[in-house]
Amino acid sequence: MSFASTRSRRANAGNRLRELIERELAQQAAATPITADSLSLGEAGPSRSETSALLEEEEDVDFEIQNVPETETGDIVDSDFSESSEEASADEAERIAQEEAEDDTKRAGRRATRHSTRSASVMKKMETERIIQEFENRKSRHTKRERHEEEPLTQEMLLAEARETEKVNTAALQAFRLQEAQKKQRKAARRTLTGPVISFKSTTVPCVSVVTNEESKAKPPPETAQDTTAMVTKNYLSFSNAKTSTKDVRTWWPFYPAFSPTTVCPITGLPARYRDPHTGIPYANTDAFRILQSLGGNKYWYSPPLKAIVQHRLP
Repeated sequence: MSFASTRSRRANAGNRLRELIERELAQQAAATPITADSLSLGEAGPSRSETSALLEEEEDVDFEIQNVPETETGDIVDSDFSESSEEASADEAERIAQEEAEDDTKRAGRRATRHSTRSASVMKKMETERIIQEFENRKSRHTKRERHEEEPLTQEMLLAEARETEKVNTAALQAFRLQEAQKKQRKAARRTLTGPVISFKSTTVPCVSVVTNEESKAKPPPETAQDTTAMVTKNYLSFSNAKTSTKDVRTWWPFYPAFSPTTVCPITGLPARYRDPHTGIPYANTDAFRILQSLGGNKYWYSPPLKAIVQHRLP
């Protein structure tokens, strides 16, 4: 059994919803201000039942206004015992008449405001009904499209459709196979070499010493620890055509690049990386280049006792 079904109703239940409804009605009334003078007899007004309901509401408002106690005070009259009773009664009657006139003015203003608010609601409802009626009239002018219901296919019709689909699929498959066969024919075939072919092969084998007959007859040398990991490289040339002669080999040999010897710097003894543009002497680094420049400027002399080139001349 839940707690929500057994607890008592709150005293302020529904206040928030009522406040939201009243606020929305006030916003609608402020958006379409309509006075009581705008509702003339010639214009299209509400129905008889709605008019009677409005009159009853206005009577209720008048009854509430009459029963509201007056909070405004009248004119204060100084008491004077010398005045006669006739003058006092006349002043009292005038004051009462003035208060009644003020009450009538206030009641008329409140009634006009209430009537204006109710009239705005009625006009809003009439406008909504007019929009709905126009929508219905516009909808009725359009012709409805006839919907043709498709009849279900019979078994014979389904079989005939399947046969047609099979024919189309078979033709598409044959066209695809023919296209693939044409692609294979257009593919470039691998070119095969015709004529003599020279193959070069290089391999690494362990180093084996060759012993001659004279060395084998002599006394064997004492056993010493030798490096058994020494390896040598062997190169092989193989000819695929038996008719190839040495003349053919010589014609192939010039196409191989020749290995140039390493140039050595004459100053440092290191591999030369540069060459002097004036003298053409190769050098390895900047120090060697400075020495070459000094030699070119005759800053070094040959010493016969030392048999070498020195920087300073000896006496």
